[in-house]
Order: sequence, then structure tokens, then C-alpha cells
Amino acid sequence: MKLSFALYRGFVLVLPWIVLGGLSARSQGAVPDFLWLQTAGGSSVEVPRRVVVDNESSSYVAGSFASTNLSFGSGIVVSNSVRTVGAPNDAFIAKYNSNGVPVWARAFGGGSEDVASDVAVDAQRNVYVTGSFSSTSFLIGGVTLTNYAPGGNGSLFVAKFNPGGNLLWVRASEQSTFSMSGSAIVVDASGNSYVTGNFIGTNSISGTNLVSQGSTDIMLLKYDANGNLTWARQSGGTGLEGIPAAALDKAGNLYLLANIRSTNVAFGGFVFSIQGTDDDQDLIVAKYNPAGTVLWARQYGSTNIEDGSSIAVDGSNNVFITGNFSGGSVTFGGTTLVKSNAFPFSALFTAKLDTLGNALWAKTAQGDFVDFSQSIAVDFAGNSYIVGGFQSSTLRFDAAVTLTNSTQAVFNTEADAFVAKYDPAGNLLWAARNSGVLDERAFSVAVDSTANAYITGWTQGTNVMFGNLATTNVTSDIFLTKLDTDFAWLQISRLNPSSVVLSWPATKSAFSPQFSTNLLTWTNLTGITGTNNGQIQFTNTTAGAKGFFRLKKAN
Repeated sequence: MKLSFALYRGFVLVLPWIVLGGLSARSQGAVPDFLWLQTAGGSSVEVPRRVVVDNESSSYVAGSFASTNLSFGSGIVVSNSVRTVGAPNDAFIAKYNSNGVPVWARAFGGGSEDVASDVAVDAQRNVYVTGSFSSTSFLIGGVTLTNYAPGGNGSLFVAKFNPGGNLLWVRASEQSTFSMSGSAIVVDASGNSYVTGNFIGTNSISGTNLVSQGSTDIMLLKYDANGNLTWARQSGGTGLEGIPAAALDKAGNLYLLANIRSTNVAFGGFVFSIQGTDDDQDLIVAKYNPAGTVLWARQYGSTNIEDGSSIAVDGSNNVFITGNFSGGSVTFGGTTLVKSNAFPFSALFTAKLDTLGNALWAKTAQGDFVDFSQSIAVDFAGNSYIVGGFQSSTLRFDAAVTLTNSTQAVFNTEADAFVAKYDPAGNLLWAARNSGVLDERAFSVAVDSTANAYITGWTQGTNVMFGNLATTNVTSDIFLTKLDTDFAWLQISRLNPSSVVLSWPATKSAFSPQFSTNLLTWTNLTGITGTNNGQIQFTNTTAGAKGFFRLKKAN
């Protein structure tokens, strides 16, 4: 069942709800509706890498495009710096309003490969983006940056735009003996931005030199609201290290998800070594305070390859991670996930850690070929959402829920995109996929303050279905879709001294109200029901009683 609560104390109240406890498991098939679907594309390949949502439920997508022109709809088009067929990638960011209408888009690039890897937004709806540029000259918002990396390698860029999409400042690596790139960016309540990425060789950023210890090291940079570098940190060994994702809690503490392939990789005073050989890979989760001090770090993995892809933090500072593993098993605390398909085919994992990084639960989904989880987000109630793709003929989440690939092929080179939701205890609530005959993949998910999920990825071919909504694109184009919340929002207002009016969205007509004086015994309510301005309105006589209202939906 699904419950939403509101408290009534015998005086005028207009409240949303108070959630008491978690949500019980829903039967598969109770997937919320897709509210809208947008596509963007051109004549070539576009790759959206991240989506974020601001406090007005506007969404922002960042990525790269190789088309001559990239059309978002509503007359918004950006052009590639090299306006020919087969041009290298330029970077882009785009803003959509809460109804999915494109608001603005910006492109930036030069004559070579340029990519926006991540995007973030602050409380004032300023937009931050990071990535890398291989072009000799990189034009962004009217500013031209010079690439100092030799041999066509990449340089880091970090930029801040105002809510209208105008550039406020941009920073880049200034000197390099090899390369530096940004992979993730997050921003705190004060407008400080934290950038993670990778580098090889000696690189200078705002006068600070970072020198890799071997192959690829990972870095963490903090900028203030004006783009001044506050501090820099690095970790690495003689092998390859990567850092795909970062997250912040409400206190401004930073959480990193890293992949390591070396021995003696230090995160502050915590030192880790790969459990297998340098061909294998383990996961590291580390927590930093705002001053850049490592508070704790934990290692997860096996003697095979684990590939972490995304991290999120809930309101209680629990940590959620997701990714893939290709070995026979992977262990998180006392839970070992076992993969049934053969190496090197991959299965996906999702895990929840407590405030000190200890594993609380871990789950897997897998099939007979390659399956991958790309992104994770957490809503206000501690439910987690993952998205990705699966090339297996079926993707099994548990004994009750299996998704079938729409191509119905074993060892399929084409993927279907999926989204799945877990409750705070790790119980699967639902899972869904798109329907298409070519390759579709979900790359990123974000959740707004009312638990609507926003998903971006790519699709190929026409009539790719997301619920009842269909794409019309032909090549590998961008999709952005909004998934309805499966909470019912309850409001209470006084009608007269003995009556109240309960209101909730008309789209949630399957919910019915109940009343309790002790939160233990609940009774179904009878009253007058009507609709007004998209809301179900239920009038009930309370006779002055004090107690609790809730909405209930049975499985």
C-alpha cells in the first residue's frame, strides 16, 4: 500500500503531508506515468551525460553532440563549431521548464573533441558545468580558452552560467604535460563548487600544480562562488584510477565514488590497495568535510572488476552507490552479490551505506549478457532510483520482477533503457523499460522535491515508447522524460468548525482517505467528493476530533 499522512489539530491547517515510516512494496505494474517526453537531435550522434533539477523543477541536461545543428524544439537550435558532416563533438547544456519545454541551450567547442561531463545548479538557479576540451582554442560563452595539453589531449574546464544561460566565469587547466579532464561537479548552499576528474602528468590549475604518481590519478577541486580555487586534493597510485561521481549532504560534506587499480592509493590518511591484480578494479567511497579533510573512506569489491558509476546521499546522510561488476561476485559488508552469467558479461549492483560507510544492504539485477547501471538518485523519503541499460534478453531484479528486452534477442548488441525504484530498506518497488527495436540507454536520473524522476539518455529509431509517449527521432538522439511521483500529496483546510476539506491530485484517484486518533487504528472516511482545479476534494465532518488523516492505496 501507499500512504501519505497529514496532521489535524482542530484549527485551520493547509499542510502537504507528514510521511510516517517508509513505503511498503508495490506489485510490479504499478509504475507511475511518464508525464512528458522530449527529444533533441540532428543528423549525427548526440550523447547526454547528466541531468539535474532545480528548486522550481526545471531540468538541465549536459553532454556532447556531433551533428551540424542540434535542435531541442521550440525553435532552440545550437550549432557545432565545425559545421560539416562527421564533425567532432562539441559540448552543450540545455534548460527545460517543469513542463518539459526547452528554455535555452548553449554550445561550446572548437575544432576537436569537446565534452560536457556534468552539470549542477544552485539555489539561485545558476548553472555549473565541467568537462574537457581537446580543441586548440575552445570558445565558451564569448571567452576563448587555450588548450595547453600536448598532442591533442584534453584540458579541464569549469564554468558558471547565470539562470538565463549567460556565462559568469570560466576556469581551465593552465599548463599540462599530458591531460586533465572534469568528470563531476556539485555545488553547495553557498555557491561553492566541487569538481572531480582525472589527470596524467603535471597539470597547473589556478597556480596549483598536480603531479600524477603513475598513470591516471584522480583530483578534487573546490571553487568559491566567484570561481577562485580554494583547495585541491589528489589520490592515485601507479595504475589507473577514476572518479565518476560526487555528492553533497546538507552540511556541505562531500562524498566521492572512485575506482582504483593500484596499490597504496591514499585518500587522506586512508590507504587502499586493489584486491586482485592491476587488471582488476575496486570501489572507494570517501567522505570529505568542506575544508577538504577526509573523514572516512571505505573499500568494496573482490578480486575481479567492479565499476562504480554514481553516488547519492539522502537527508539522513546515508550513502547510495550503483554500478556494475563482471567477476563472479562482489561483497558489500555482510552481503555478497553473485553473478550468474559468464565473465566478462556484467551485472549491476546498488548498495546503501550508513553515515560511516558501512553497508546496510546491496542488491543486484542481471541477465545473460551485458547489463549496466549508470546513475542513482534519492528522494525526500529515502527511496532510491537507478537507470541504465540491458543487453540481456531479460533483466531479473528479483523473483517477482523481470524486464524483457524489446528485441527479444540473446547476446543482443542493442540495449533497452530501464528505471527501477527501491524503498529505504532495499525492497524493489517497481521497474520499467522503454520499448524500441534499436539501441536505447538511460545515462542519468535526478529527482525533484516532490519525488518526480527525470531521466535522460539516447534513443535510436522512431516510435521508441516511454509509457504511452513515443519518440520521432531517427539517429542516436537525446531523450529527456519526466516520471510522475507515486506519492499522493494531501492538503487539509478548515471548512467550518466541524468540517474539513481534504485535497489531493486528481491523477491519484485510486487513493482514499482514512482517519485515526492514535496512529494505530485507522477508519475509512465517508463524505462528499468532488473535483476542482485538478484536485480531488473530500469534505468530512470531524465533530471537533483531533487526529491524523492519511491517504491509502492498496497494492
